[in-house]
Amino acid sequence: MNMKPQTKKRKKAPSKHKPTISLCMITRNEDGVLSRCLDSLGGSYDELIIVDNGSKDKTKEIAMQYTDHVYDFFDCNEPPTADGVIMDFSLLRNKSFDMASKDWIMFVDADDILEEGGAGKIRALIEEVHENKAIKGINMPYIYSHEAAGSGMMPNFKYYRLRLIRRGAGRWQGRVHEYVPLPDKSTLNSEDIVFHHFRDEGKGTQNTKRNLRILQRVVDEASPAEKPRYLFYLGKEYTYNSMWHEAIDIFLKYLDVASWIPEKHRAMYELGHCFYVLRDFEKAKKYSFMAIELDEDYCDPYITLGRMAYDLKEWMRCIKWMSCVPKLGTPEVHFFDFIPHRTYVPYDH
Repeated sequence: MNMKPQTKKRKKAPSKHKPTISLCMITRNEDGVLSRCLDSLGGSYDELIIVDNGSKDKTKEIAMQYTDHVYDFFDCNEPPTADGVIMDFSLLRNKSFDMASKDWIMFVDADDILEEGGAGKIRALIEEVHENKAIKGINMPYIYSHEAAGSGMMPNFKYYRLRLIRRGAGRWQGRVHEYVPLPDKSTLNSEDIVFHHFRDEGKGTQNTKRNLRILQRVVDEASPAEKPRYLFYLGKEYTYNSMWHEAIDIFLKYLDVASWIPEKHRAMYELGHCFYVLRDFEKAKKYSFMAIELDEDYCDPYITLGRMAYDLKEWMRCIKWMSCVPKLGTPEVHFFDFIPHRTYVPYDH
């Protein structure tokens, strides 16, 4: 009797879950830029949530062309102010995060643009890392400002911004210049997914007057844990407004409580720059040298020293400092990157 060999039925492999993305945005009077932003992000997300803080223009009308999830939120305006200033951006961002239902949350601002081809790269990256539960967030290059000359497209100032966060991994902190603290070594950098920041014409690169008002109000009541960050960014806002003496005072207070090396280095550089602008070259040298001693791989203090020598017509000393820049290593932590300082400025001088 012929017996057919029995064959075991192969079990169908479980289909791999395709991770999903919620795009969360906060808005206020963004009708000049919102469509541009969302069009650049097409295909990168599965759910769009927009939380609006009292827009008086057509922002909400435009938002509703892209999503049904458009909400109002005003609790972040407490205590109320005559000019309607948002007093706690973390509350506003956390409200949008609380409504997210997908695996990952991506956040952008309405004046951001994703480089062409970025949507597919975001999808591919999320699929690659999703099963690695140790990864909680992904940082991406953010070209925050561009050279005003020529086309206005040449990158000027860059830093790495946390863009994608595993849902539930963290919440926003800080009333302004807010951030999501994640455990050490739980984030990775994606170098080729790049966002650009472009305000609509007439608004500049950032609302420094608004930020300055908020920081002046909150820095005194900040907890010891919050204080260093608020002091650092208050000093930065003073420099943006060319208030050099006020900036010096705040950065000196910051150094008394600072602990994070990249931020501390930047404060020393900023002090050197403030004194350089005020033509106090001895103090400018002092803080530039302190910055180099703390971390020799950031290029900015070398530029300050080179510029001082240039102004004093000390040509060989200028060459000495500017020639250091192309030989520097890569900083261990990517913080603020003023691109001209490490590209054409040394050669120009």
